[in-house]
Amino acid sequence: MSVPGLSAPPDDDPDEEARRREARRREARRREPAGDETMPPASAEGHEVRTPFSDENKGFHTRAPIEPQTVEDFTQALALSGLMPAAKLEQFRTSLSADEEPQDAKAFANLLVKYRRLTRYQADVLTKGHTRGLVLGNYEVRREIGEGGMGMVFEGRHRRMKRKVALKVLHKALTDSEDGIGRFHREVEAAAKLQHPNIAAAYDADEEDGIHFLVMELVEGPDLAGYVKEAGALPPAVAVQLITQAARGLAHAHSQGVVHRDIKPANLLVRQDGVLKILDMGLAQITSDAEERSLIELTQTGRAMGTVDYMAPEQALDARSVDSRADIYSLGSTLYFLMAGKPMSPDGPLVQKMLWHQSGAIPSLRDVVEEVPESLDTLFQKMVAKKPEGRPQSMDEVVHDLEACMVNFDEGGELPLQGNDLARYIGITHDSPATAHNLSHIGPALRPVANPGPEIKDPDLAKIIEVWTKLPDGIRVGIMAMVNSAAP
Repeated sequence: MSVPGLSAPPDDDPDEEARRREARRREARRREPAGDETMPPASAEGHEVRTPFSDENKGFHTRAPIEPQTVEDFTQALALSGLMPAAKLEQFRTSLSADEEPQDAKAFANLLVKYRRLTRYQADVLTKGHTRGLVLGNYEVRREIGEGGMGMVFEGRHRRMKRKVALKVLHKALTDSEDGIGRFHREVEAAAKLQHPNIAAAYDADEEDGIHFLVMELVEGPDLAGYVKEAGALPPAVAVQLITQAARGLAHAHSQGVVHRDIKPANLLVRQDGVLKILDMGLAQITSDAEERSLIELTQTGRAMGTVDYMAPEQALDARSVDSRADIYSLGSTLYFLMAGKPMSPDGPLVQKMLWHQSGAIPSLRDVVEEVPESLDTLFQKMVAKKPEGRPQSMDEVVHDLEACMVNFDEGGELPLQGNDLARYIGITHDSPATAHNLSHIGPALRPVANPGPEIKDPDLAKIIEVWTKLPDGIRVGIMAMVNSAAP
């Protein structure tokens, strides 16, 4: 006997139930929130993935993780990570068609990435057997960005607001005592008060299982160290514009009693709209005590090499007593790097660099670029004077003098598009929703390289073609590989 409304489909319509199942699957997928807009390629076999709790960050892994093999293993790992509630995961599994049913953990992980429930990084972490570190407080950890002197940096996203952020996870050595933690909190409070267009904003600070992290504005663009290494020295007008932006941000910070102490090209990022952002504003101060305690270690390992190239002479002698004039020295050293394509100090061991900053002859910008006006060269040499009293006495003074120098240059001064920035310009980034469209749009224009086709009327494409012809062969090969892989 059948019950009205619950009876099985009639025998003469065997496809009715299948159609209903497919409708339920489509509805489930429609309701499920999306993650990344694109699916980046899987990591190479054997590639090491790190989380905020990795051994490299002196975290909590005490034994090798066990990699999940079955779908059930992966389901359990995902539940332990806190990334997805069990109900949503079950809803996703029931939405899959019969031919999509995963046979093992990796296949299931790839499906979750394909349907934008996980990022590739999250899937790689879970398939390696790690379940901790993918959620820090209110934030999901979505990918690793890099590592600096203070810790690892990840891209995160607020779980409710969906805002992308940078998560800076501090090395345990910086918060290994109550005093260290208290200092961290004080500096974070100071950094949070800084509101300026040229300072990357500090949004939040928290702790998860002993790991202290800072939540900062995510700046999507190159840092000046990497950019110059790839693209070469910048035109003087561009370099001065960027340094002027940094000086304005630092002047604001100094007015609030905050000294950076670690100004260098790697801490200056430039968005695609040309706005420069200073990273780690205020946070660098918590390293000063540790910096002195570990000077011998740093000398032996070379970990501080990048910083010493831009460090004021007095900071190497007593890191705790420096004032805003140390930032002026570092900013002047950074100006030289942008225009010369290399640091002001000579190549060599760390100690040799430190000694050069104490007594080496100050170079001239006009020896690097002939068209540098004398007023700019004079300002630069004053900024990098060996004694603090010989420098401009405030960053406001530096801003004023830099702006006066700008009248000697033509207007304009965009960062020249080269290398990775050409890739960014046309949308070849792992998280760009426009990647496929841009590649299919520009592909015909770049293929073949020797004969890019008919006259390009689109000014953006014309600019890309102009830059394309000047790129090194290796970079062009890499970009063409991505263009060809995106071709229909």
